[in-house]
Amino acid sequence: MNYEALKSRLPQLAEEGLTYQQMGDVLGVSSAWVHKWMNRMNIKSHYSLNNSLSECKDCGAELDKTILKGNRCMKCRYKDTANRRKDKRKAAVELLGDVCKDCGVSYPHAVYDFHHHTEEKDECVSVMIHSGRKLEDILNEASKCELLCSNCHRMRHFT
Repeated sequence: MNYEALKSRLPQLAEEGLTYQQMGDVLGVSSAWVHKWMNRMNIKSHYSLNNSLSECKDCGAELDKTILKGNRCMKCRYKDTANRRKDKRKAAVELLGDVCKDCGVSYPHAVYDFHHHTEEKDECVSVMIHSGRKLEDILNEASKCELLCSNCHRMRHFT
């Protein structure tokens, strides 16, 4: 692929007001590639110039653009991240039956631990959830686990 030719088309696409994703689709590259070269070539797109909000799009709080990029305040960003993590954890718990394997009691999702019962452990499921991994990867790793409440999990490792 001739990347120099693609880079030469970026100013024209930016002038048309396309988003990074749209530019990537036109050029056949990722939006991350477009973003990297737009920054390196110091090209500002009309889309980013015209759609940069001075207030948070969720709560309306005033944004300090010297600190934050994007159109959301830190509180709304954290809230959204927390909700995404809860949804991923809920999906992993529901995949495993939403009941402790040892005591047979159903608890709130936050009480459960993912216990790897084999040596095929790639990564800890809760770490994967916290680090923002794809749901597909999380569910794949969770399928190698048993669902235990935190008390039963500690008892298993104690004995």
